[in-house]
Amino acid sequence: MTEHLPTDPFAVRRLGHGSADPVFVIDFPTYSAAPRLSQMLTGRLGERPLYQVDPLRPLLDGPVFLPLDALAEQYAARIADLRGSGDRPTVVGFCSAGDLALRVAGRLGRATPRGVDVLLVRPASQDRAAAFATFREYLFGLGQADPPAPDGSRSAGDLVAWMGAHLEQALARLAVQHGLATADEAFTELLARYRAWLSFVLACADARPAQLPSWVDVVSIEGTSPGPVVPMDPPREYGLMRLPLLDADDILVPELADLVAGHLARTAGVVASRA
Repeated sequence: MTEHLPTDPFAVRRLGHGSADPVFVIDFPTYSAAPRLSQMLTGRLGERPLYQVDPLRPLLDGPVFLPLDALAEQYAARIADLRGSGDRPTVVGFCSAGDLALRVAGRLGRATPRGVDVLLVRPASQDRAAAFATFREYLFGLGQADPPAPDGSRSAGDLVAWMGAHLEQALARLAVQHGLATADEAFTELLARYRAWLSFVLACADARPAQLPSWVDVVSIEGTSPGPVVPMDPPREYGLMRLPLLDADDILVPELADLVAGHLARTAGVVASRA
């Protein structure tokens, strides 16, 4: 098995070692002291090796926009190199990464004899309106009182470039107000983070439902209120676990990590039937 070098923008980072079926967690940087879900699972999966996938990293320095299927192809190729031929991997998708997790699993499932498990943790659907609302929030936060409205008829790539240009201008004005250079590392990193997130949201919004082989098993962990229907082609039933604590606003609580770790322990070594 090959572990890709950190210079690879699609690198999959190993967080825990073991000889059992591997777990690949697709989640996002918190940019704070709060841990990511993948970090909360570190050391809790027994012999199951744990890997962290950051879907924003390729968008920070690479192309302005990548479709969700293109991201899935790249990550599936990296994960295929990291798993053993007899493994049954689990792909975990946190929040907005759920759709990407399904696509990665679908590609792995075609060449994985024992099947693939998908665990969606508090899945969230995205649309263009969400991307445009986030864009406005960013500009408000940068001091622009009357943000321009994006043209929803444009392609996702054009929109990311257009929104990125407006964010760069707002950051430049903010830098001048504070007597800082626009080339300051903090401004450069903030622009890259904003643009990468908008690009990922638009990739999710414009993607068609994921196509899954029948031997990919899906379970979703959600709050008690009805959440978004997980888009799959063809539509299918999937397992559902409810956690009342998830009804609160955007929290990643230890109890959630407990539930995820418990589920991963129970499903280790379970083989899906190939219909």
